[in-house]
Amino acid sequence: MAKSQGGLGLKGRSKRPHGNAVPLNLQLIAVLFVLLAVGISVVAFATKELIWNYTVNRIDNQLSSQAQLILNNVEPFSSKSEAMPTDYFLQIRNDQGQILSTPLVPVLDGGAESMPKLAPSGKAGNLDFGVPTTVPSEVIQEGDANSSYKEVRAEWRVLKLHWYQNGGGASGILYIGLSLYNAQETAWMVIYYFIIVGIIMILIALIVGSIIISKTLRPLKQIEAIAANIANGDLSQRVPSLPETTEVGSLASSLNIMLSKIEKSFKAQKETNEQMKQFISDASHELRTPLAAIRAYAELYKMEREEGEDLAKADEIVGRIGASSARMTELVTDLLSLARLDEGRGIDLTQNVELDSLILDSVEDLMVLDPQRKVSMGTLEFLPDFKTSTDPQEAFFSCTRFIPGELPPISTYGDGTRLREVFTNLVGNIHKYTPPDCPVEISLSSVESAIPYEACKDLSSCEDPLKCFCLGMQKSMQGKGGSPYALITVSDHGPGMAPDSIGRIFERFYTFDPSRTRKKSGTGLGMAIVKAIISSHSGFICAAPTPGGGLTIVTAIPSSASPLPAPEPEGRKKEKGKRQN
Repeated sequence: MAKSQGGLGLKGRSKRPHGNAVPLNLQLIAVLFVLLAVGISVVAFATKELIWNYTVNRIDNQLSSQAQLILNNVEPFSSKSEAMPTDYFLQIRNDQGQILSTPLVPVLDGGAESMPKLAPSGKAGNLDFGVPTTVPSEVIQEGDANSSYKEVRAEWRVLKLHWYQNGGGASGILYIGLSLYNAQETAWMVIYYFIIVGIIMILIALIVGSIIISKTLRPLKQIEAIAANIANGDLSQRVPSLPETTEVGSLASSLNIMLSKIEKSFKAQKETNEQMKQFISDASHELRTPLAAIRAYAELYKMEREEGEDLAKADEIVGRIGASSARMTELVTDLLSLARLDEGRGIDLTQNVELDSLILDSVEDLMVLDPQRKVSMGTLEFLPDFKTSTDPQEAFFSCTRFIPGELPPISTYGDGTRLREVFTNLVGNIHKYTPPDCPVEISLSSVESAIPYEACKDLSSCEDPLKCFCLGMQKSMQGKGGSPYALITVSDHGPGMAPDSIGRIFERFYTFDPSRTRKKSGTGLGMAIVKAIISSHSGFICAAPTPGGGLTIVTAIPSSASPLPAPEPEGRKKEKGKRQN
């Protein structure tokens, strides 16, 4: 039972909230109030002590000067006189401490009288000679309603001295004193004024501070609201820009960068999911078609063999079964190739590849397929008035000029087999989708761009990848440095493609002319494989309409002097990010 009760006790404990639940602006205002109150209090009491010490010192000096006058003339001061000053207290005693006379006792307003509380008559007391000392007050007469209670009971400053009569006669003790009422009132008046002024200053400071703090924390409130919107699914929210020299501005800039990356990541994930769904649907459809054909032809072959009438037709059916299985094999091979490229496998970037030799081999294959086709090779010349302010495609072709001639010897590190597959696919598409007499221009150029290698492969996801790359070339031409690239263009003058189809040419299973693709035995994966291979080489590829009609494929590959790092699969990137977090 005890064990059970202990368990229930632990479960029944309420969780206390961690951290401070007070809003930040209230915390800052409270801190401001405390600092001002403490500061003003310290200044007030320090000023009070300063004035008090100064006043007491002045009283001590007055006592010393008046005492010297009285010591020189003790006899005239032995009895009361109206001409004597009334602010001072004076008492004369003999050497045994017996009071001889008290000639001076100040009379206050209302007839009140008070004097320092000294030792009784006949006692020496404990006051030191020659040292001004503060002693309490002794009330002699209360006075009427006009008398001040504080003034009557105010402390005294008393100076004790020896006196000697002229001619060597009597001697004794002399007490002279002044009331500290004025000094005390002055000191407390300072405290009073400091309290009044301090309260006013604190109120003004709190009002102004609240406005400033509220204005300063307003971006944080906006960040809070934006974070709530983001939590509700609106990833397009951004924090207003502020000067990055401030803490809030730096935070806003960092948050905007983080939000942009998160939005980009979510969009990429969404696009990947959509592409995956489409890919699975298309792959299922593409695989189902040859499988259905194989099954139908197999049933037909079985019927023909059972009847045994037309063996030649049965053999034709077997041939169709072989063709369908070959198509399915080609499709599966392309799917596996894409899967391996997506995972970063099946590619070797440590080989020294001569790009001009690969292009020449592909051109020879095209000329074998289409002997009557005119193929021109050369380089691209970039004109001095290189501008990218117009349409990116028009700017690229208006600022470049094809120079026929031999291909320049350009080599890079990469996978020679995969790069050969790229050029084979490009010339294969020309053979499939353009007339045999359609001319083709192929160029290979060495250029520099300010875009680093690690960012080049991401250009394919940009809205205008060709424009981004050209802007990088422009910066490099302006002397801002850059990385070397091999730029390859393959231009035909065939029927071309519709503008909305050009942007989808690298999608998987996308065919802008399905009937023609079936006739040419295409799988719809060739250009997707080409893009995956170029991306794994840290390059980018895009399509643009050829001026005058046709299609141009522009490819940029880093012509690095050393092997590039192998592409990291997306799955490993996510696992690495989780470990770092």
